[in-house]
Amino acid sequence: MSKSTGRTVTATVLAVLVAVLAIPSVLLVWVNRDVLNADRYVATVAPLAGDPDVQTAVTTRVTTEVMSHLDLSSLLTSMTADLPPTATRGLLALEGPIESALQTFVQNTVQSVVSSGTFAQIWTDANRAAHAGFLAVLTGQGERGIVGTSGDSITIDIGPIVAAAKNRLVAAGFQLAERIPAVQTQYTVVTSPSIGKAQQWFGIFQVLRWAVPVLAAVLLLIALLLSPNRLRTLLITALGIVVAMILLGAATYAARAIVAPNTAGTVYDTLVGPLRTDIRWALGIALIVAGLTWLYRYLRPSRPAGAEAS
Repeated sequence: MSKSTGRTVTATVLAVLVAVLAIPSVLLVWVNRDVLNADRYVATVAPLAGDPDVQTAVTTRVTTEVMSHLDLSSLLTSMTADLPPTATRGLLALEGPIESALQTFVQNTVQSVVSSGTFAQIWTDANRAAHAGFLAVLTGQGERGIVGTSGDSITIDIGPIVAAAKNRLVAAGFQLAERIPAVQTQYTVVTSPSIGKAQQWFGIFQVLRWAVPVLAAVLLLIALLLSPNRLRTLLITALGIVVAMILLGAATYAARAIVAPNTAGTVYDTLVGPLRTDIRWALGIALIVAGLTWLYRYLRPSRPAGAEAS
């Protein structure tokens, strides 16, 4: 193998390696910028408060929690203590319709809370206060705050929404709601066995978040310095990054069905949205570089025989 051939092979291998490293580099930039930064994280999740799927899921969860603390059977029993047997049986026979009407009333009240600015403010404030807890989920350290882990799930404490619904029910004259205690109600955002793996990867990301992008840049520089044909090496690198970004983008959509099905998919799409934007930017830049390199390499005037290829 000639010296020139050896340099070409080495430069090509380095170019391919740079393309491979583009995947963790983009992921690391996203984690560092959008996950570790509290302001960016809060700005990303804030719009979820107005998402219909999230509002519906939270309304259902809070309604169930409120109804669990309204002991309608005991209330009816106490109300019939001094009634004749016939009247008692008649009232108890209405327990089902009464409970159904009560649940509708409670659900409508909760929905009014969730669709109001109250919920949006609680959601934003809670997520800002919970940023440290969110990081604890990824690192697997601790389960305190509004964000926590439970087995293979990521949960959010929506207890403040229960409290707001209680206050609105009492204000509407439903005194039975006063019996609802202060609770920590967990709303499951994501349920997946992949959470444990995500925690492991996040620990690695924290260590390598600067090293990998820098390494990719250094390897690209070395490849260009070694290559007898730098334009070809740059073209290989750009095309490799295009393939890498396509694969990474496809992986984010494939992971959605595994990590966050149904309503949780809305949360997943919101959190991963900035990553997908980064992928599109990297893909677009790589395509432009590849196109310009190809045009310059193949459309430029022919060079004299024996001239060194650039």
